[in-house]
Amino acid sequence: MIRNKIIITAFLFAALIAAGLWAVFSIEDSVVRAADIRGISTPGDAEADDYVYRITWSYVPDAPSEKYEDSFIRVKGYIAKKGEEINEQQFFLVFKDLESGRCYKVPTMMEKTDDKALGINDDIDHTYSGFEARVGQGGIIDAELHDYKLYGIYILNRKEILIDFDYVL
Repeated sequence: MIRNKIIITAFLFAALIAAGLWAVFSIEDSVVRAADIRGISTPGDAEADDYVYRITWSYVPDAPSEKYEDSFIRVKGYIAKKGEEINEQQFFLVFKDLESGRCYKVPTMMEKTDDKALGINDDIDHTYSGFEARVGQGGIIDAELHDYKLYGIYILNRKEILIDFDYVL
């Protein structure tokens, strides 16, 4: 009887430790971090047209309000490379403060998107080429006080490419 209680207690303790570690690593991956984008290659003229992307953003709530501390910026879009099979992919948004030149890297969640919306007819499944990120307003990134140029770091099959969205937020 006592042995069973010890085993159950040990199991619950191990589960609690595992849950705590998972939470720490999940939070660590979702934070905004300073980034250096200088060493990341950009698509050359020859392959620039191979990348298809779209990006939109909005404030949530729709406009800054009395509850400013509760608002965030939602950035959604899609990105894909024509003709390249997707074995693994990741996408990060980069906010470059136009005043200071500092860059901030924001992880995104890859989402399902409609292949037809991409306009790519290459027989490759681009279903999960959509992305979304939510960035707390008023923290490290504050679009009310600063202008930011948006970039993306697209990691496709372990190759990192910097995409200039040519967009200022």
